[in-house]
Amino acid sequence: MLKQEKYYRTLVENGSDGIVILNLDGTASYVSPSIKQVLGYEENESVNLNMYELLHPDDVADATLVMELCLSNPGKPIYGKPLRTKHKDGSYRWLEATITNLLHDSDINGIVDNFRDVTDQKIADEEMKLLIDNTEESFILINKELVIVSFNKQFERNYLNLFGLEIKKGESILNYAQPDRLEELKAVYSKVLNGDKVEDEIFINDKIFSITYKPAINEAGQLIGIFVTTSDITEKRRLELKKNRSN
Repeated sequence: MLKQEKYYRTLVENGSDGIVILNLDGTASYVSPSIKQVLGYEENESVNLNMYELLHPDDVADATLVMELCLSNPGKPIYGKPLRTKHKDGSYRWLEATITNLLHDSDINGIVDNFRDVTDQKIADEEMKLLIDNTEESFILINKELVIVSFNKQFERNYLNLFGLEIKKGESILNYAQPDRLEELKAVYSKVLNGDKVEDEIFINDKIFSITYKPAINEAGQLIGIFVTTSDITEKRRLELKKNRSN
């Protein structure tokens, strides 16, 4: 038993994830040594801090909701989305946390907060989103059940401008299909889910769009849905037509 306790203590003291046991008022009754790696504070400094006060003002509401859910579900781990917490140097770090209400446990008598720094990943995700949202091409990802998973700003704008429809995640892509193309699109999606790539051109409101439908494959090589890209090629076709007429 002592050997096992030493093993787990070593993991806690040398791990990159932080562990804090919080009182209801936000003060800490225990802080793991890794707090210095994550937020720059020494252990003795951390126990004098109020963790709620370190939160970015814009994230307090989200943190409050997660804490209320935690308090109403004793013993159940509650996963929260990344929130900004102030580092000792004054900057904010994105922390991803799991909190568990163990106030009922006499050995713990607190709320266990396991957290890790995801700042680099958060920045990378935001940079990628900026790139995707500012490209001229429009993208949409739908799953194998043809439910919309994600799309970029350009796709959202195109649907609104061309069809007057506000596209939403979680709905079937077929709900947004024009009636005269519904059966055609069903056949296209079926073909793509069988592993084929489909390319097409359509005319909408005096514009010409190139559309590519291809299987969406994850890192494990598994088919997870369909990735659709759309490009406005109206000007390209106009120039080609002008060139052909001049020859």
